[in-house]
Order: sequence, then C-alpha cells, then structure tokens
Amino acid sequence: MARSTRDRSSTSSPPTLPGLKHDEKIDGNRRIDHYVAENIPAIVALHHSRTLIREDELIIVDGTQGVVIVNPDKHVLAEYKLKQNQARLERDKLKRLKSAPASTLDGVTVQLQANIELPSDLASVRESGATGIGLFRSEFLFMNRRGLPGEDEQGLPDVLQLEGGILKYFEEVGGAHYSGDCFVFDNRVTVRHDLTEGDFDQCHACRTPISVEDRQSEHYAPGISCPHCWDNLSEKTRHSARERQKQIELALKRNQPHPIGYNYRKAGV
Repeated sequence: MARSTRDRSSTSSPPTLPGLKHDEKIDGNRRIDHYVAENIPAIVALHHSRTLIREDELIIVDGTQGVVIVNPDKHVLAEYKLKQNQARLERDKLKRLKSAPASTLDGVTVQLQANIELPSDLASVRESGATGIGLFRSEFLFMNRRGLPGEDEQGLPDVLQLEGGILKYFEEVGGAHYSGDCFVFDNRVTVRHDLTEGDFDQCHACRTPISVEDRQSEHYAPGISCPHCWDNLSEKTRHSARERQKQIELALKRNQPHPIGYNYRKAGV
C-alpha cells in the first residue's frame, strides 16, 4: 500500500474508463505481466493507469495477483493487511527451513539452486540457503546503460572457469565435488563422472531429459511424447514426431545413421 505521486503539472481530474470505479481493479489489456524485484511488488502492462490514478490517492499494488486497487475501502484494506501478515508468517516459516536438507519423502536429495540477474543477487542467494546458481541472466548487466559493464561489475574476478570444460574435469579429477549426471549435447544425453553414458534419454518432442521412471510412464511414447509434454502437444507437433520416429526406426532396421536416435560415438564415427 502506498500513496501515488505525479508531476504537479499533470491534469488534476484525469479521465476514467467507462464503468470503472475507483474501488475496482485496474488491469492490463487482457493479460497482466507482473514480477517482483528486490521484494518490491510491481506490475507491468497496466495501460492508461497513470491517467486514472490521481496524486495522493491510496493504492494497493498486488504483485501476486497482478492487480492495482485504487482508493480501497476499509474492508479491502483490512483484507490486504491480513494478507500481508500471512505472507510475512509464511516467509518466516520458510526461513526456518532453509538449513534443512532438501530431499523427497523417499530420500532422494534435491539440489535447490537460484536464478539470478546480477552479481548483487548473491547475498540473497546465500541468505535463502540455495546450494548454487542454476541460471545467471547475464544480459541484465548490459541493459539500461550506455557503456559496457566492467569486469568487476560482471563479477568476473569471482568466476572460475574449467579449462577444457566439464568433461575434461571429469577426465582429470573424476567425481570430486560433483553428483548426478551431466547433460551433454550429443545422443548420449547425459554422462556420469566416469564418462560412461548416463541413464537419461531425451524426449524428441519437447527436448526434456527423461529418466528411467519417465520411460515407464503410460504417457511415454518413444520419440513422440513423454510425461512432461503428453498433454500439451499440438496435433501438428505429434504428427511431425510420429513421422520422425518412423524414419528413426527405419534407419535402425537398415543399420543406417540418423541425426536423431543414432549414437555416433558407439558407431566409431
């Protein structure tokens, strides 16, 4: 909840949309995109909202639901204060769990990693108890600026590069400091730290790595669909996948190579 501010030279009596009351929701054009940055709720795509909010009006910015409420009455205010308290309690509960091991009920350990946009996000990553960085959106370093960021700002002095890549690391070090399979960009799909082929395959329809358990699912059809995509593929995509799988199986019967489904390493090519 905040007070709106506008340039004093702006129109003091802004127009209103037909049927829009100041205690109703102002939403975007059919679709509302919202995000949370630095724990500050924010909403984008609220078209014409600046012409509908007068200076010093009380507004509620609900980044979770993607709505802005202007001049809420006492009942709406009470509801959102309750929501604030509930959200605060939920955050406190999660903080108590951050040091607990991340594992499933059947004992499988899960690596919880964070997605970051800037090196400055690392402090919140450490605070949350994440075990590493899953995705670094490095393009944000180059946005909204005229010059290029320096090496220090990019965090390069703190970045260690594996000479020769991860596979060279496996050759020289083995599995030290590494657990699980490593995704590779060839038909092996994944390899273990001893460079033997992993247990994962890849769905040719959605490109998702699929485990042994995934391949036992009733929704798994080799080359056509998997448990991750069986219910959201278009008929055009299914048709293309079926035709491609026919070609793969035909090439396999003829002992001929095919770009997909053929392991060139095993064939010695």
